[in-house]
This record gives sequence, C-alpha cells and structure tokens, in this order.
Amino acid sequence: MNKNIWIGIIVVVLLGILAWVFMGDKPDTSLPEAQVSDTANVSELEEENTQNEMGTTNEDVMSVVNEKVSITWKGFGPGRLHEGSFPNGVVSNLIINPDGMTVGTVEIDMSTLKSDDTTLETHLKSADFFDVAKFPKAMFVVKESTADSMTGTFTIHGVTKNITFPIVKSDVGYTANFRLNLENFGIKQAFANSEIELMLTVPLSS
Repeated sequence: MNKNIWIGIIVVVLLGILAWVFMGDKPDTSLPEAQVSDTANVSELEEENTQNEMGTTNEDVMSVVNEKVSITWKGFGPGRLHEGSFPNGVVSNLIINPDGMTVGTVEIDMSTLKSDDTTLETHLKSADFFDVAKFPKAMFVVKESTADSMTGTFTIHGVTKNITFPIVKSDVGYTANFRLNLENFGIKQAFANSEIELMLTVPLSS
C-alpha cells in the first residue's frame, strides 16, 4: 500500500473522529445558562447560620415537600447524550418564609450519581471528573429567591461559586432547568462538552 493511500485512510479516520465529537448531541442552547461568579468558600458555620436565619413558615404560606426534591442531569460526551440523577442522594432543607422567599440548602451525595451508562458512571465518579472520593458532597445554599429566579452559592468538586438561575413556578411547585458550565468548578474534559443541563424540581404543598 503506497504512501498516498495511507494518508487518505488517516484523513478519513480523522474526519470521522471530528464528526463524532462535534456533530453529536449538544446542550440545548435555548435553555438559560446559570450565571456564575467567584466567591469565598462557604464554611459549615456560614451554612448553619443560613439555616438559623431562615425563619418559620405560617399556615398561609406554601411549604416545600423536601423529601421529594430531585435533581436530574444531562451530559454530552463525544457523539451522544447521557442522562442521570441522584436517587436517594438529595437532602433538601428548603423553606418558604412568610414573605414568600425560598431559602435553605440542598445537599447532594455525589456517590449516589446514576447514569444510563455504567462505564460513564464510573468515570464521572473518578478523579478524572467529579472525584467523589475526595469531594463526596455538593451543596446549593439558597440565599435569595424571586418570582422567577434563585440566587445562592453552589459547591461542587471542592469549588464554591455564586450562582443565579431562573425558575418556573406553578401551583404545585417550581422547576429550574438550565445549563451549567463545569469548567467554572475546575472540571475540564478534552472531549466531553463542559456544559451540562440540570433540572431541579421542588414540589410544594399547602
């Protein structure tokens, strides 16, 4: 086989790899991207103070059904979409104050991460991605909420950032469906898309 044929084969293979990487599923750009900015790490004491300052609810205010709060995700590897969740791994302590503001914390046990691909699941938990052995918990501290957004801090992979994302409220609860760039939290991959999609579901009851 002459040199030109080998070059042709290599070019075809490279084009195939590029098509596989760049023409596969990607995050939905119609979804809003979370606004992320730098902040100091939140200490356990600060988290405790956030809880203590939440106040109490009254009978006229809806309450959060904390045991049913859930988080699902979509990730975008080379050429394909992956979906997953954290079954039994989300511990929510959210309340709605008498003024209608939702505050509190949502903690995620990263070891409960589940994916539609067991090989990927192992990779995501490894030191090459979330490094669950070193950083077993993720935490969202809700400091402020409005009719259409939530603001607080998000800690994952040992990095804490300010975060704001939109929410959609209804009579039975609210949801937040947004894009999050993991590079903001020190997670970088050569081939996987750095953006993921997250959906937070918060049921309410009267």
